Amino acid sequence: MNDRLREAQYLGIVHLVEIDWHFRVYLMRGDVNEVVDCGFLFDNLRGKIRVIAAEYLSSEFKYLRSGFAIAHYGRRGVTYSFWHWADWQGTWEYFCQAWYCYGRAIDGMTPLDRNEPIVCQHEVNVVMQEALIFREIAFRSSTHEALISDYRNNMPEHVTHC
Repeated sequence: MNDRLREAQYLGIVHLVEIDWHFRVYLMRGDVNEVVDCGFLFDNLRGKIRVIAAEYLSSEFKYLRSGFAIAHYGRRGVTYSFWHWADWQGTWEYFCQAWYCYGRAIDGMTPLDRNEPIVCQHEVNVVMQEALIFREIAFRSSTHEALISDYRNNMPEHVTHC
């Protein structure tokens, strides 16, 4: 078992203006020397976000259309996980949709179901950091719009350009 935690690189924002979805993007790699084409990655993330917007939302919630994505290129395969929030009658709910492929067969990614893990030890710090950022912003925001604006403008400090 690999006990060393993998570094998460913050790559920037995927913003789909036409549907107003906004995700921060983090990259993790099992092999730090693996080259990941960021243009290809961001295009694939945009495609998955469109699927979320079209197929995975419920009328029961008021979605912020904001969150973060982790693209994890691990030893066994690749996971794209998307974490975002919605309001349900004054309670903030945390959603996650994720896709996986074995190896690097990105075009064959399938949604993870209830039998599959959605987070591993290497990703916990990013998930917790983002949850704490959101909680602090939610506590100080008086309106839904203010929360969205504050969250979207509260960016991690270090951006890695690939």
